[in-house]
Amino acid sequence: MIEATGLAARVHAEAARAEALAHHPADREAWPAVTARAVAGLAELVEVALPLVAPGGVLIAWKRAPLDDELAAAAPALAALGAGPATVHEAGVPGLEAHRLVVVPRGGPIDPRFPRDPAERRRHPL
Repeated sequence: MIEATGLAARVHAEAARAEALAHHPADREAWPAVTARAVAGLAELVEVALPLVAPGGVLIAWKRAPLDDELAAAAPALAALGAGPATVHEAGVPGLEAHRLVVVPRGGPIDPRFPRDPAERRRHPL
């Protein structure tokens, strides 16, 4: 997570689950950018990480192509959390040509029930 203030930037790495941080007042909606590597499908990643992103900020997910099916499956989660349209960019790293950066802009308010607990996400995916 990175917080930019003027010309200075604060970077913070946390050894905690994103869904726990997303319910903590100091971290919820606090970060202009949140990054994640391919730890989950995009739909679940949007639900657990986007509440950490400040309005107007972005979630940046490192994913591997092909992404068409994953992006389609994430559409309900993007809508439920009020995210803007996801854009896909080549990572530009030699030797990792199949890797992409998926940028998800934070839209308006996010319902405080998000992220839901893991069991509920499994039983009722968005």
